[in-house]
Amino acid sequence: MPDGGADHLDFHGLLRVGYAGASPRIAAALRAQFAAFVRPGPAPADAEIRVERLRVDDRPAPSLLTTKNPRTHCVLPAREDPVVVAGRQGRADTMIVVGTPLRLLYAPRRGDASAVLDALHILLRLAMQRRGGVLFKGAFVRHGEHGVVLTGDSGASKTTLLLGLLRDGWEYLSDNTFL
Repeated sequence: MPDGGADHLDFHGLLRVGYAGASPRIAAALRAQFAAFVRPGPAPADAEIRVERLRVDDRPAPSLLTTKNPRTHCVLPAREDPVVVAGRQGRADTMIVVGTPLRLLYAPRRGDASAVLDALHILLRLAMQRRGGVLFKGAFVRHGEHGVVLTGDSGASKTTLLLGLLRDGWEYLSDNTFL
Protein backbone atom coordinates (compact mmCIF):
# COMPACT_ATOMS: atom_id res chain seq x y z
CA MET A 1 0.00 0.00 0.00
CA PRO A 2 1.52 3.38 -0.93
CA ASP A 3 2.79 5.77 1.71
CA GLY A 4 -0.04 8.13 2.63
CA GLY A 5 2.10 10.53 4.64
CA ALA A 6 4.13 12.59 2.18
CA ASP A 7 2.92 15.56 4.21
CA HIS A 8 1.98 16.31 7.83
CA LEU A 9 -0.26 18.56 9.92
CA ASP A 10 1.11 21.67 11.59
CA PHE A 11 -1.26 23.59 13.87
CA HIS A 12 0.37 27.03 13.81
CA GLY A 13 3.64 25.64 15.13
CA LEU A 14 1.91 24.57 18.37
CA LEU A 15 1.33 20.92 17.48
CA ARG A 16 2.55 18.72 14.66
CA VAL A 17 1.01 15.44 13.57
CA GLY A 18 2.92 12.93 11.46
CA TYR A 19 1.20 10.22 9.49
CA ALA A 20 4.00 8.74 7.35
CA GLY A 21 3.04 5.28 6.23
CA ALA A 22 -0.66 5.82 6.87
CA SER A 23 -3.01 4.18 4.42
CA PRO A 24 -4.16 6.41 1.55
CA ARG A 25 -7.69 6.36 3.04
CA ILE A 26 -6.45 7.65 6.42
CA ALA A 27 -4.15 10.24 4.84
CA ALA A 28 -7.05 11.52 2.69
CA ALA A 29 -9.35 11.73 5.74
CA LEU A 30 -6.72 13.70 7.68
CA ARG A 31 -6.14 16.05 4.74
CA ALA A 32 -9.88 16.63 4.31
CA GLN A 33 -10.58 17.19 8.02
CA PHE A 34 -7.56 19.45 8.62
CA ALA A 35 -6.98 20.97 5.15
CA ALA A 36 -5.82 24.36 6.49
CA PHE A 37 -3.04 22.68 8.49
CA VAL A 38 -1.53 20.34 5.86
CA ARG A 39 2.15 21.06 5.22
CA PRO A 40 4.42 19.42 2.63
CA GLY A 41 7.06 16.91 3.63
CA PRO A 42 7.25 14.48 6.51
CA ALA A 43 6.63 15.64 10.07
CA PRO A 44 9.68 16.68 12.07
CA ALA A 45 11.17 13.99 14.29
CA ASP A 46 9.85 15.79 17.39
CA ALA A 47 6.20 15.89 16.22
CA GLU A 48 3.88 15.67 19.22
CA ILE A 49 1.53 13.10 17.66
CA ARG A 50 2.16 10.13 15.35
CA VAL A 51 -0.58 8.26 13.48
CA GLU A 52 0.56 4.75 12.54
CA ARG A 53 -0.83 1.43 11.43
CA LEU A 54 -1.30 -1.07 14.23
CA ARG A 55 1.28 -3.84 13.83
CA VAL A 56 0.70 -7.39 14.96
CA ASP A 57 3.32 -6.89 17.70
CA ASP A 58 1.37 -3.89 19.06
CA ARG A 59 -1.93 -5.72 19.41
CA PRO A 60 -2.99 -6.67 22.92
CA ALA A 61 -3.78 -10.26 23.77
CA PRO A 62 -7.40 -11.09 22.82
CA SER A 63 -8.09 -11.97 26.46
CA LEU A 64 -7.70 -8.28 27.36
CA LEU A 65 -10.65 -7.41 25.10
CA THR A 66 -13.21 -9.41 26.98
CA THR A 67 -16.36 -8.28 25.17
CA LYS A 68 -17.54 -8.13 21.60
CA ASN A 69 -19.18 -4.74 22.20
CA PRO A 70 -17.97 -2.35 19.43
CA ARG A 71 -17.62 0.46 21.97
CA THR A 72 -15.28 -1.44 24.26
CA HIS A 73 -12.45 0.58 25.77
CA CYS A 74 -9.83 -0.61 28.19
CA VAL A 75 -6.57 0.63 29.65
CA LEU A 76 -3.76 -1.87 29.43
CA PRO A 77 -1.76 -2.37 32.63
CA ALA A 78 1.93 -3.17 32.95
CA ARG A 79 3.18 -1.36 29.88
CA GLU A 80 5.88 1.27 29.60
CA ASP A 81 3.35 3.94 28.58
CA PRO A 82 -0.37 3.86 29.39
CA VAL A 83 -2.42 2.53 26.47
CA VAL A 84 -6.11 3.03 25.80
CA VAL A 85 -7.63 0.45 23.46
CA ALA A 86 -10.87 0.76 21.53
CA GLY A 87 -11.93 -2.68 20.41
CA ARG A 88 -14.39 -4.01 17.91
CA GLN A 89 -15.57 -7.58 17.63
CA GLY A 90 -13.03 -8.71 20.22
CA ARG A 91 -10.05 -7.17 18.38
CA ALA A 92 -8.06 -3.99 18.91
CA ASP A 93 -9.28 -1.35 16.48
CA THR A 94 -7.50 1.79 17.63
CA MET A 95 -4.97 2.29 20.38
CA ILE A 96 -3.81 5.52 21.99
CA VAL A 97 -0.35 5.31 23.52
CA VAL A 98 0.10 8.08 26.08
CA GLY A 99 3.83 8.65 25.83
CA THR A 100 6.17 11.09 24.11
CA PRO A 101 5.25 11.36 21.36
CA LEU A 102 1.55 10.57 21.66
CA ARG A 103 0.78 7.71 19.29
CA LEU A 104 -2.43 6.71 17.57
CA LEU A 105 -2.32 3.17 16.20
CA TYR A 106 -5.14 1.90 14.01
CA ALA A 107 -6.09 -1.36 12.31
CA PRO A 108 -6.71 -0.77 8.59
CA ARG A 109 -10.27 -1.90 7.95
CA ARG A 110 -13.67 -0.55 7.01
CA GLY A 111 -14.65 2.42 9.18
CA ASP A 112 -11.09 3.12 10.29
CA ALA A 113 -11.08 6.77 9.13
CA SER A 114 -13.89 7.73 11.50
CA ALA A 115 -12.23 5.93 14.42
CA VAL A 116 -8.88 7.59 13.67
CA LEU A 117 -10.41 11.09 13.46
CA ASP A 118 -12.27 10.56 16.76
CA ALA A 119 -9.12 9.35 18.51
CA LEU A 120 -7.02 12.14 16.98
CA HIS A 121 -9.35 14.77 18.46
CA ILE A 122 -8.72 13.21 21.88
CA LEU A 123 -4.96 13.33 21.31
CA LEU A 124 -5.08 16.95 20.10
CA ARG A 125 -6.84 17.91 23.34
CA LEU A 126 -4.27 15.99 25.40
CA ALA A 127 -1.34 17.51 23.49
CA MET A 128 -2.74 21.02 23.99
CA GLN A 129 -3.23 20.36 27.72
CA ARG A 130 0.40 19.26 27.97
CA ARG A 131 1.36 22.68 26.55
CA GLY A 132 -1.02 24.57 28.84
CA GLY A 133 -3.51 25.24 26.03
CA VAL A 134 -7.07 24.31 25.22
CA LEU A 135 -8.78 22.82 22.18
CA PHE A 136 -12.24 24.35 21.75
CA LYS A 137 -15.33 22.81 20.22
CA GLY A 138 -17.51 25.50 18.69
CA ALA A 139 -17.03 28.25 16.10
CA PHE A 140 -14.68 31.21 15.71
CA VAL A 141 -15.50 34.36 13.68
CA ARG A 142 -13.98 37.81 13.38
CA HIS A 143 -14.95 41.28 12.27
CA GLY A 144 -11.96 43.50 11.60
CA GLU A 145 -9.61 43.09 14.54
CA HIS A 146 -12.26 41.60 16.84
CA GLY A 147 -12.83 37.87 17.20
CA VAL A 148 -15.62 35.94 18.84
CA VAL A 149 -15.58 32.35 20.08
CA LEU A 150 -18.98 30.66 20.06
CA THR A 151 -19.16 27.64 22.34
CA GLY A 152 -22.04 25.94 24.07
CA ASP A 153 -23.99 22.76 24.53
CA SER A 154 -25.55 20.97 21.60
CA GLY A 155 -28.78 22.73 20.65
CA ALA A 156 -27.70 26.09 22.11
CA SER A 157 -28.12 27.78 18.67
CA LYS A 158 -24.42 28.30 17.93
CA THR A 159 -24.95 27.61 14.24
CA THR A 160 -27.93 29.98 14.06
CA LEU A 161 -25.87 32.72 15.69
CA LEU A 162 -22.91 31.96 13.42
CA LEU A 163 -25.07 32.24 10.28
CA GLY A 164 -26.47 35.57 11.50
CA LEU A 165 -22.97 36.94 12.09
CA LEU A 166 -21.85 35.78 8.65
CA ARG A 167 -24.84 37.56 7.05
CA ASP A 168 -23.78 40.70 8.93
CA GLY A 169 -20.28 40.65 7.41
CA TRP A 170 -18.30 38.66 9.99
CA GLU A 171 -15.54 36.42 8.63
CA TYR A 172 -15.72 32.68 9.28
CA LEU A 173 -12.42 31.30 10.62
CA SER A 174 -13.28 27.91 12.09
CA ASP A 175 -16.24 25.71 12.90
CA ASN A 176 -16.30 22.60 15.03
CA THR A 177 -12.78 22.51 16.55
CA PHE A 178 -10.03 25.11 16.95
CA LEU A 179 -6.98 25.90 19.10
